[in-house]
Amino acid sequence: MMQRGCAFVFAVAVCGWAAQALAQQTSEGTTASETQNPLSEIDWMKSVLHTPSPATPTQPQQTTEPQVATSAAIADVTVTPLGGNTAPTIGLLPATVTGLPKDLWQASNSARLSGLIEQIGVPQFPAIQDLMRLLILAEAAAPTDASTDQVFLLARIDALVRMGSLEAAFALAARAQPVTPQVFQRRMDIGLLTGQEQALCDLWRDTPGLRPQTDLRVFCLARQQDWVAASLTLDTAKALDQITPVDARLLAAFLDPEMEQTEPPKIASHQLTPLQFRVLEAIGHPRPTRGLPLPYAASDLRQNSGWKARLEAAERLGRSGALPDNQFLGIFTEKTPSASGQIWDRVEAIQRLEAAVRARDPSAVNTHLPPAMDILEPAGLLVPVARLFAETLGGLPLGPTAKSAALRLGYLSPAYETIAIEDPAPSFRKSLAQGTPQDATATTAVERAIVAGFTTPPAARAAAMIKDGHLGQAILTAVLAIEPAGDGDITGLAAGLSVLRAVGLEDYARRTALQVLLL
Repeated sequence: MMQRGCAFVFAVAVCGWAAQALAQQTSEGTTASETQNPLSEIDWMKSVLHTPSPATPTQPQQTTEPQVATSAAIADVTVTPLGGNTAPTIGLLPATVTGLPKDLWQASNSARLSGLIEQIGVPQFPAIQDLMRLLILAEAAAPTDASTDQVFLLARIDALVRMGSLEAAFALAARAQPVTPQVFQRRMDIGLLTGQEQALCDLWRDTPGLRPQTDLRVFCLARQQDWVAASLTLDTAKALDQITPVDARLLAAFLDPEMEQTEPPKIASHQLTPLQFRVLEAIGHPRPTRGLPLPYAASDLRQNSGWKARLEAAERLGRSGALPDNQFLGIFTEKTPSASGQIWDRVEAIQRLEAAVRARDPSAVNTHLPPAMDILEPAGLLVPVARLFAETLGGLPLGPTAKSAALRLGYLSPAYETIAIEDPAPSFRKSLAQGTPQDATATTAVERAIVAGFTTPPAARAAAMIKDGHLGQAILTAVLAIEPAGDGDITGLAAGLSVLRAVGLEDYARRTALQVLLL
């Protein structure tokens, strides 16, 4: 979870209803990879980022007349049984889009779920990144024990922030009522990284009873041109030891232009807060986002950032799945590189490949695709490039080397089933893409683990978890079992894949297995 004073260091018996809803497309003739991407339903979130939702005052209204006791007798006590979970259903994607039931989390313990999400952190495999966003953004009731403490909601917001999905995190936080200091803190942190801090300062001003921490109060008072109140608040906080020396020094420089020329305090990357990051920029000492946690990269996407900074941010956010593919391509093709080496070689590779694919020129693709793969793979950019170009490449008459590269991209794209049909040569990856990996063709430990994940039921513990209604917890546990495969540990791969398939997440299981195999 995010804490102030540090940066975002940011996580068989099958539920028949869930399995039926999630697997309906494949069982009725729609292939797994043809299902609509649910995350495409939330394009409207960009406007939410600019318009904070009205807040509910956290302080009770006072009556005009005080209540006066009429006797000293002990009042009768009314006993009312508590009804179950009073926490609201908060999410951005309805069940009709996700196929997930609204009681996805309800039977589980909120602290356990929050811990699992934090353990997962930023997933390595793009398919798992998509799955985590689907789970976190699904409209579902909070765990029964969550009541109104918002702990589980905060864990979901923090998970999106860790993955760099700031717009989605902001939109989810904007649904929370009342606007508690913890929710406001997250909204403000996101606003500071995306240039929307003024709207959040206005929200604080217009919300009675909302008391953010001292550093934010000083910052917002200054943003509202109330310099006297800002200085008084800062001086009082220093006198009462309510603000750290580092924050006090930065805010003093923010309030007093004569102090801006002094050298700012040294702050370790893992301790830098979004407010410190923005104040340093405001006083003329911006911190490069390279080396900072992933969410900070979003600030470099702004048009006032240099192209190289925007390219580096696009790479980082593209790898985590937080940047739309078209925006990724737009940043990489907006100018002609004037240098070579490192990121400029990747820019040139993508630009040449994009031009060849757009022209549908087989000769140009034969020339540029194989070297582009060699350049882009070490940077972890094959999956974003596959999503952009694989389907078009599949229809071109290519030479053997380029055809092999195009097939690999195709199997890493959402169109993997179509690619499998077009692939004339039998192979393990082809049978996997069609959902029937064959043990007879499995020659490596990874392939045998994948076969086991597709042919064996979930382990007893996972099956019991699903049967007892802990569906979301079972999926998170499966993700935790799969993730180490990115570092070569396939011990839990079969168990994790079997759970995903058992609950109807067939597309995610196949895409994950293909990525484990091909990356």
